[in-house]
Amino acid sequence: MKDILIHCNDLPWTKVYDGVWIKDLRSCDVTGQWTQLLRMEAGAVLPAHFHLGAGEFFVVTGEFVYRGGTARTGDYGYEPLGALHEQPRADVETVLFYVGYGPLALLNADGTLKAVMGSRSVNEFQSQASSAGGTRAA
Repeated sequence: MKDILIHCNDLPWTKVYDGVWIKDLRSCDVTGQWTQLLRMEAGAVLPAHFHLGAGEFFVVTGEFVYRGGTARTGDYGYEPLGALHEQPRADVETVLFYVGYGPLALLNADGTLKAVMGSRSVNEFQSQASSAGGTRAA
């Protein structure tokens, strides 16, 4: 296996939802693991989702409000397989370091499956942004 060193400040932010941007640091289609920086503008809400793999995060700056409570700068959170998050949000601008150990099932308002997001989806977001010249958040 090859070492990986990424200069994160050199990567552009890729918009994935209104007010939500990512920097894909590592995605593996073999294991399903994906690692990213996630930036949420104040007031941004992530889609409701169900964890098909565990996830963990570290709040680099800001506050992340989710079913476990409010995680603030310097806090660590673990989300087990099966965790359901109805409206995780950021009330202030927030940056998270996130590692997913499997995909997320994105849900419609009625709880039915809308889409699946995981390592392959993140790779698709990145390749679409690259082919369009990239999108950088201010």
